[in-house]
Amino acid sequence: MRIPVAVALAAGLLAGFAPGANAADPVTAYCGQTKNSSGQRHSCGRTEFNSGGAIESFRVRDDWADGHSTVAFWHNEYNGDFGTVWNTSGFGSYTTEYTDFPEGTRIAFKTCAGESGSGLILENTCGSWQWVTA
Repeated sequence: MRIPVAVALAAGLLAGFAPGANAADPVTAYCGQTKNSSGQRHSCGRTEFNSGGAIESFRVRDDWADGHSTVAFWHNEYNGDFGTVWNTSGFGSYTTEYTDFPEGTRIAFKTCAGESGSGLILENTCGSWQWVTA
């Protein structure tokens, strides 16, 4: 099933989250499985959240040559902001986006496969939400 980014995020937020951890060490959210052109299934990607002082980062990796981009969703509990980080560079690549959340802010994030051109998310590929504290 394909749904727009904002709808996917809102649905996940309404469903609730599992408790998270402090982000002193990288915290990783894996996406679900997709199929490649041969029908083989594999985890499509992952996102690492790193908090090393004043600046945080989301590092999104594409782990499977399935023809889809990998995308991280994030939600800032402090002010309600949300965003996405797309990796459109293909299998084996990383995309890193740096952020600056206020100290102590709780952030939720998850990883999915999607189509970056249209912004559609393959919702059935999304992994579990992870909570961290910036």
